Amino acid sequence: MHLDRLYIQKKRFSDNHNIVPYWPYNPENYTHGRLFAISQVVDSVNQKYAGVISIAFSDFEVSLYDEYRADKDMLMFLMDYMKGKRIYIENPFGNKAEYVIQQIKSGLQEIVNNSLEFPTQAKQGDLTIRLCEPKDDSTLRTLYIQSLYRMAYHGTAIQHVVFHDNPKDDEFSKAEARRILIELLVKDCLINRHLPSGLSELIHGWSFIRYKIQEGFVLGAQMMLVEGNKIEIEEFGFSDNCPSIDFELFSESRLLFSDYDRIRGARDYKVMKKNGNVYLIIDTDEIPILDVGLIDDAYAEILNQTVPLSYFKRKKEAHKYLRGYIGFHLWKEEGLYGEPDASFAYISGVNSENMQIMKSTKMDRMPRVRRIFVLHCENKDALEKDVFEIVDMLKFGFGRWNEMMTYPFPFKFLQEYLDDVCEIAFCKHWSELTN
Repeated sequence: MHLDRLYIQKKRFSDNHNIVPYWPYNPENYTHGRLFAISQVVDSVNQKYAGVISIAFSDFEVSLYDEYRADKDMLMFLMDYMKGKRIYIENPFGNKAEYVIQQIKSGLQEIVNNSLEFPTQAKQGDLTIRLCEPKDDSTLRTLYIQSLYRMAYHGTAIQHVVFHDNPKDDEFSKAEARRILIELLVKDCLINRHLPSGLSELIHGWSFIRYKIQEGFVLGAQMMLVEGNKIEIEEFGFSDNCPSIDFELFSESRLLFSDYDRIRGARDYKVMKKNGNVYLIIDTDEIPILDVGLIDDAYAEILNQTVPLSYFKRKKEAHKYLRGYIGFHLWKEEGLYGEPDASFAYISGVNSENMQIMKSTKMDRMPRVRRIFVLHCENKDALEKDVFEIVDMLKFGFGRWNEMMTYPFPFKFLQEYLDDVCEIAFCKHWSELTN
């Protein structure tokens, strides 16, 4: 066996795409996929230690598969919510930005069938789009920061659009128009503390906590519904009125979990609670293949030179062998303490028509595994029902367009809320806070 041909080349360039894992490519450039290397190692071990040990791949049994497409439902939801809404566009740059404003207006109207109004004067309750300069970390009071202050203290849902003063950079796409309408919808719900019935009916009885651990204390927020569709949010650690909570105390009192170190780390933690059951959702950074046996058989054909190494680059074949990344997969996994079938794992993959195989060893996106751990259980009979309710909360277009979300939609609302309070408190986005 030639180990130099099994070497896995590290990513050398920073971009928005992921190296395809487990995928064989040009051996001269040392870009074999990991599973290709592993399959040869397994064969070598089985040959060398025949009669002593045998290693084989195994597959997880998928409990649920779904290739839900959210585009039509999300467009109807957007049109219903935005019908008759007034969007005031603030332009501090004068006439030179008029071409951008016209693009924004026509782009938004196209999404919601011309149901919006664009007043020349703002009034209370209007949604606002404010043009602002590219964000500069050295400037504490940019137009962007000022907008966040006003949203926090004056009850205005504001979405910023960066003005580059360059027609190429200022091009306003249909995808950007959808994104801005979705962002305004989320922010308007947070400002008014009211969730539309199409969303609220799925989360009654649930509470959602998003938090990070900073120097032993918790920063974050909890969201739940009260009095029907009213949103109630509790902050942790952003002001004197919402003081920090020691993580160990927080874990015991809020998460009902006393083995603190097992869930102590530098992650963006997401917790869901219902009727005494507490669930922790984390990103594992794992990218498994669900059809290992099928792929391994094809590797054998390549090794026997029945088919060329470039076989896997063909889009038709890639769909066949990468179907573990297509659609939504849910399966049972071991729990926090290694107990079998005590947690759930899922992949929110791409829909088949959205998969793009690019040149060299890259794809547009490789979905990762999320794990749902049970931190505390008072109602064992409800566990599976709760997990399927969590899955239903992924079927919204608040994330990647026309695909299921990677986390239940209330965490999108908490993300927006925490972005605002972090900008006000630390001049950083929530994602920029590190332990």
